[in-house]
Amino acid sequence: MALRIRSIRPEMLDDEALCSTSVGAGLLAYGLVHLADDDGRFRAAPAFLRARVFAYRPYVSADDVAEWIGELAACGFVDLYRVDGQTYGWMPKWRKHQRIDKPSPSLLPDPHEQRDSGEFDERSANVPRGLAEAS
Repeated sequence: MALRIRSIRPEMLDDEALCSTSVGAGLLAYGLVHLADDDGRFRAAPAFLRARVFAYRPYVSADDVAEWIGELAACGFVDLYRVDGQTYGWMPKWRKHQRIDKPSPSLLPDPHEQRDSGEFDERSANVPRGLAEAS
């Protein structure tokens, strides 16, 4: 999954729900804008996100990222879902904030299609159990 050149719109700085998250969650949010495909979908395994967004910050752990992705889900910035045991995310307001001139079809599962059912970790109502541990 290649990083893309994206614009961060100034309205992102005005989003009170997003700005109420921790600094780490905010940095992750900006990273996700660049990781997301043209439909706003991305792989959401904490170890993957840690490696891609925080590669040069060894003090950031997959557990930190699991907490931050949970914050972003709780404030509505992302929606997390599992398909075939893999965790994905998408940004519900993607089309509002990004204009894609020549979109490529997503290679990731559609968030509106059938999802895995599963238990959720008590640390965050939005991060599936074992997400941080399995990553």
